[in-house]
Amino acid sequence: MRSLTDLYLSEANLSGLIPASIGNLKNLIYLHLFSNALSGFIPSSIGNLTNLIELVLDRNKLAGSIPRELGKLQSLGDLRLFSNSLSGFIPAEMNNLTSLKHFELSDNYLIGHLPQQVCLGGVLEHFKAENNYLTGPIPKTLKNCTSLYRVRLERNQLTGNVSEDLGIYPNLNYLDLSDNKLTGEISSKWGQCHKLTSLRISNNNITGSIPPQIGLLSGLVSLNLAANKLSGGIPFEVGGLSFLQVLDISHNLLTSKIPEQVGNFKSLEKLNISNNMLFGFIPSTFHDMLSLTSVDVSCNQLEGPLPDNKAFREASFLFRNNKGLCGNIKVMYESIVEATEEFDSKYCIGVGGYGSVYKAQLSNGQMFAVKKLHPLPEGIANAVSYMHHDCSPPIVHRDISSKNILLDSDYEAHVADFGAARLLNPDSSNWTQFGGTLGYSAPELAYAMQVNEKCDVFSFGVVTLEILMGRHPGDLIYFLSSSFSSLSPSCSSSASFGNLLLKDLLDQRLPSPRKRTAAAVVTVVKLISQCLHASPQSRPTMQQVSQELSTRNPPSVMQFHTIIFSQLLDSSISADSAFP
Repeated sequence: MRSLTDLYLSEANLSGLIPASIGNLKNLIYLHLFSNALSGFIPSSIGNLTNLIELVLDRNKLAGSIPRELGKLQSLGDLRLFSNSLSGFIPAEMNNLTSLKHFELSDNYLIGHLPQQVCLGGVLEHFKAENNYLTGPIPKTLKNCTSLYRVRLERNQLTGNVSEDLGIYPNLNYLDLSDNKLTGEISSKWGQCHKLTSLRISNNNITGSIPPQIGLLSGLVSLNLAANKLSGGIPFEVGGLSFLQVLDISHNLLTSKIPEQVGNFKSLEKLNISNNMLFGFIPSTFHDMLSLTSVDVSCNQLEGPLPDNKAFREASFLFRNNKGLCGNIKVMYESIVEATEEFDSKYCIGVGGYGSVYKAQLSNGQMFAVKKLHPLPEGIANAVSYMHHDCSPPIVHRDISSKNILLDSDYEAHVADFGAARLLNPDSSNWTQFGGTLGYSAPELAYAMQVNEKCDVFSFGVVTLEILMGRHPGDLIYFLSSSFSSLSPSCSSSASFGNLLLKDLLDQRLPSPRKRTAAAVVTVVKLISQCLHASPQSRPTMQQVSQELSTRNPPSVMQFHTIIFSQLLDSSISADSAFP
């Protein structure tokens, strides 16, 4: 059949050798034998098929070396030999194949250098030689090969300087140079490869910083720069990669805070920034990364709370070895309960004013000292007081509100949702983005973005007042805040609160308090009025609030039904003298 031009015998369960007589089909243009069980050598007689445009022999069991006679096929535009057992050197005659658009040698046992003139014709689009034992430099002609669409050279032993050997590729969609011995820096010019969707150069010896121009690759879906020697910070410009699904920059020398723009990756599924020297807080913008399924932030200098989303809640100890990250409470608590056999007394190593300290050794060998707070009736004031005064550095919740006060099966109140919590840095002014709930946040946090312990005191006052009233206090908050300032309230609706009977402000669904309950209500209202002071410095501390609420003998109150609100705001008058 010497007139035969097209021979397609792919996926036909063929076995045995490719016969040498195939070289007699000199008019053959297309030879497709892929996905069979063909074995033995590629016959050198294929070099006689000088009209051949496509030679597709991938996914077989072919062995031996690539015959140098293939270099005669100068019309060849498609050569696919991947997924075989080919070995030896790639013959230098392959440099003659200047018409190649598809050149695929992946998944073999090839050694030596790649053909240096592989893109001399300037038409190469797909160049794949991953999973071999290739050494030496990246082909020189790749630098100016603007036709490139897909390049995969990962898992070899290639050397060379990536910033010198690679250029700008306007059509490049996929670049993977991982697991080689490449050096140099990531070129800022790569930001001009606007069609790039996957950039992977992990496990090399790449140095320098991550250039901000990476953020110009707006279509990027996967970025893997792990296991190199990259230094500097994570540029905030990467926040423009809105389609990114995989980001791995682990095992580098990165030093900086994590820019909040990283939280803009709404499509991100896998994030690994472990084994660097990143410091500071994980930005609050990470709360909204709802697509995240896998995350690793271990082995850094990070501190503060972990974001409250599914990936971080299920990240089993993938936040370990940091400066002070508040860990995965749903996983961590269960592990501690198991390690202490539900806080058995034999694990108790000390007792303090607020609780008992237990020794807990987790299944992974980590050792912790855990304080379990005493269940005191004042289960919210004491908890916040502990965060402010018994933790180092102090913890500010930033979102004390009715939605974050939960009742257990015994109707005991608990503070919940520490997603907005922050550690107070004694060496910083502690400015922050707004984090909290409008209507509960202190003025300095809501308007000036300044965070301190007194923000929680203000919010505690609002929540307590809401409990007494059975509804959100609304304008009453403004009245109480402004009543302590040098300026009188300008809002007539607020000013009218001063002459309002205290009993009329309470939850009308409940009976009017009597005797000791009435005395406790008066004490609490006076206290929370001070908590709502406009000036943070004038508010009591949560420790003072907790101690005051713990008083078991509040002053008696007579004629509770006649008390007006303004009487409670004069701190110089005690309850005993005001209400004889």
